[in-house]
Amino acid sequence: PGILLMSGPMTVLEAITQAGGFARTGSRSNVALVRQGRNGRYQTLTVNVKKLLAGKADVEENLPLQPGDTVIVHG
Repeated sequence: PGILLMSGPMTVLEAITQAGGFARTGSRSNVALVRQGRNGRYQTLTVNVKKLLAGKADVEENLPLQPGDTVIVHG
């Protein structure tokens, strides 16, 4: 857990890698991206990193991060 500074474009998978990867109990198939919309409401997007790592997901599923996003790896 922690805060990562984005010096350039970063995806969900890159953020997890920079944070040290998954813990033993971390769910690779249930990663949440929480983002605040223009209307001030928060939306949660689910990313299946397991599929990304296996090459079974579209490249677009590795969502690009925006400033203020929160990535949550569920246990």
